[in-house]
Amino acid sequence: MSIEAMIMILMIILGVISAMCIWFLKEIAQSLKKLRRICVELINRNESMFTISFIFVFLIEEVMLILILAYFFDLPKWVSVIVGIFALFVVTTATFQKFIWEYKFKWSEEARKEAKNTGEIMDEQEHAIRQSMRIQEKQEQLIIILQDKLEKEHRKSKKK
Repeated sequence: MSIEAMIMILMIILGVISAMCIWFLKEIAQSLKKLRRICVELINRNESMFTISFIFVFLIEEVMLILILAYFFDLPKWVSVIVGIFALFVVTTATFQKFIWEYKFKWSEEARKEAKNTGEIMDEQEHAIRQSMRIQEKQEQLIIILQDKLEKEHRKSKKK
């Protein structure tokens, strides 16, 4: 194994250890919670942009993989290119699948909420129609009662 590869592995290990030390400090963890909340809101508002950005990040990573395979390992160049392109296709396909499934989920969730709201509106309208019909029946009863009273009054006035 070459010195460059060993240095790279050592840097990765030190980075992981440093990240773990920072992660477990309580004061920093509370600050990270606030930062996390802000980041989640930002990501939720700009989800499509982040997905497309990650596709480009994956592309850059795959180019780096091809370069590392070609430079640090004693492989034929065509092997490193094939491995890199294959990995690029796999990652890009998975990312697009994630993007499409999330869009489908959001669309179906919005449709479900809209259907629920429509159902609630229809229930309210049905209730209002029933109340309107009750009021109309009471009005008709009152009209009949008033007509009867008017007829009785009219008869009394004719008799006198």
